Amino acid sequence: MKKLMYVLLCCFLILGVTGCGTKKEEGKTDSKEKETAYSVEGEANAWSGFNDGLTVLSRGDKFGVVDKTGKIVVDFEYDYISPFNNGYATISVKDSRSGTGERYGIIDKKGKVVVDLDSIGRLHYSEGLIAISSSYKYGYQDVKGNMVIDYQFDDAGEFHDGLAAVEKNDKWGYIDKDGKVVIDYQFDGAEEFSDGLAAVEKDDKWGYIDKTGKVVIDYQFDFSETFADGLLMKLEKSNDIGYSMKCFDKTGKVVIEANNKYYDVDNFAEGLAPVADKDGKWGYIDKKGKLVIDCQYDSASSFSDGLARVKKDGKIGYINSKNKVVIDFIYDEGNSFSEDLAYVRKENDSMFIDKKGKTILSLK
Repeated sequence: MKKLMYVLLCCFLILGVTGCGTKKEEGKTDSKEKETAYSVEGEANAWSGFNDGLTVLSRGDKFGVVDKTGKIVVDFEYDYISPFNNGYATISVKDSRSGTGERYGIIDKKGKVVVDLDSIGRLHYSEGLIAISSSYKYGYQDVKGNMVIDYQFDDAGEFHDGLAAVEKNDKWGYIDKDGKVVIDYQFDGAEEFSDGLAAVEKDDKWGYIDKTGKVVIDYQFDFSETFADGLLMKLEKSNDIGYSMKCFDKTGKVVIEANNKYYDVDNFAEGLAPVADKDGKWGYIDKKGKLVIDCQYDSASSFSDGLARVKKDGKIGYINSKNKVVIDFIYDEGNSFSEDLAYVRKENDSMFIDKKGKTILSLK
């Protein structure tokens, strides 16, 4: 009996010491604690969703970057940091000696500066190339600093679908990644390609071209929009008709049309598009134009990661494509989901939640 008691006492002491000596990983809770998994040390505010596993935060008037565990990857030292795009982000610092009042550079996902802060024009990284300026001319270089396309353009955009819009002598055209002009300088304005089409402007009207420069949708719009989910949503107001909504496919065919039925619209995503009725209430239509979620919300966003941010009675919640409330209306602010996380704010608490509403990363 004494031997048994002695063994039990030893086991108790060993377990007790082990328990007392166990430390939780800093910023991380036990699995039983379901409120928050990680936290960011110090107060911070979110400026974007997660891209490439990272999100941009601000602290005071400085910007930094953290990962999904709250680890600070880039210190809060820059005056601006763009969302990451394929592993890179634009940074800037204020500089009164610069003509624009700022200098720009590029960092990678580890926070390493790959393009020094010596550009006076904002840098655009996409598809492996960076639009960079010198002496008020733009060219393109890679992330290793090699000049790929010489400084020659008055303005330059990002590459999308292998082409970039560039400006010379007040006219815009498109080049490929070798710097070859594939669509001549002829437009008064030009946007990036999306879904194989780009918005271009002539004589104060916008139309759409394909990658060969062929006009697919005639010049008829007052504003440019981009194709999303294979469709283009346009809403215009005229004295004759009132509010006219048209949805075009990539051949230029009108596939959805409605007059004085919807008074605001947003882009299609995941097969659905937000629309608002005359009372300012939002619902969703499908690609056939059928109203599949009745207009009932104070505001609504496009679907992302299977959920949509909607507002009702002054609070933000999230629904699925069947209009089931997946995350209750309890937040004062909220963004769309990105990489399965969404930024929300409730009273004085800011956080990133997962698609079950669980707090994954607390910002305060």
